[in-house]
Amino acid sequence: MSDTEGSGPHRFTFDPDERASTAVTEAVADVLERDQRDLPPLYESVDGDSLDSIVSSEEPLPSRHPVIVSFRYAGCDLTVTSHGRIVVAVVEE
Repeated sequence: MSDTEGSGPHRFTFDPDERASTAVTEAVADVLERDQRDLPPLYESVDGDSLDSIVSSEEPLPSRHPVIVSFRYAGCDLTVTSHGRIVVAVVEE
């Protein structure tokens, strides 16, 4: 789910039961207005299983200690947090 319209960074949330890697590809596809199948494989930028493992936790983390992972994928800078948030910013090159 996106909560940003326009050209600035786009913010999304995902359910803790959803794989972060899936949420990332959905968010980037939404921002770029492309089908997920037209995006490059996520593994070219980050290991999807590792991303899922890092940002998900069996036990809730205190709000002051979120896990934050940042990387570039499909021409976008991404930040994914353990609180179920994704920020997507299109890189102007």
